[in-house]
Amino acid sequence: MKIELLSADPTQAMSEIADCVRLQKEVGWGDETVPSHVFRADSINVVDASIDLGYVLIAKGAGGVEGFARVTTTKDPKVHWLHEIVVGPHSQSKNLGFQIMNKVREESLCRGAQSLLFTYDPIEAHNGNLYLTKCRAEAPKVYENLYGNLGSKAHANRMSHRLLVHWEFKKAPITIPDIGDVPEVLELSDITSDFIKVEVPFRIQMLSAEDSSEWQKRVYPVLVHAINALRYRAVYLHADKLTERAHLVLAR
Repeated sequence: MKIELLSADPTQAMSEIADCVRLQKEVGWGDETVPSHVFRADSINVVDASIDLGYVLIAKGAGGVEGFARVTTTKDPKVHWLHEIVVGPHSQSKNLGFQIMNKVREESLCRGAQSLLFTYDPIEAHNGNLYLTKCRAEAPKVYENLYGNLGSKAHANRMSHRLLVHWEFKKAPITIPDIGDVPEVLELSDITSDFIKVEVPFRIQMLSAEDSSEWQKRVYPVLVHAINALRYRAVYLHADKLTERAHLVLAR
């Protein structure tokens, strides 16, 4: 698999952008699919060196584009924003997401950025595993229904609660204690230790829309209180395949 910037050739770039749109539909984004003109706007620096709005990375295999990431600049030249990262259905569970994220880190560093900001749904354990466990980013803030009601099948019946993730590229990762020594939060009064863990669905894709919504209602108030009020931050996602349980680990 080769991960590279969108082609500098306009014709080839249009074909690659079409593949990025296709991948979003294949993973069930529906009405939330980012259209091709947005990709063209973000990658306009391909044809005009005086403008730099960001970049698009694509992962290409034998079958064509299998994944992508779209990153833009912010008011702070040292901070970039990750809008989307998508891995096609046939390439999931093959570590491609982590490979793309590492390439994002490399590309943003080359462009002068020192950190990356983005959001993700805290009850999606597979994303937490990528961002917190593998990349060792941290989430210092929770947003309520940040993007409003979503129209995708992947997020049906859920509000768009999100963790704000801050990935400082050169920061040493925090040392996580043995997961068995970290107390689990069942009530808000349990939030007392320097490290706590909050259970999230092990595999949310297998749950009904009603069950995933119930998980969100259970987890979100705990995270809001711990992170926004008590200044904890999400630093790790522990998934136990044997028991099929997953926990977000928060540090104070």
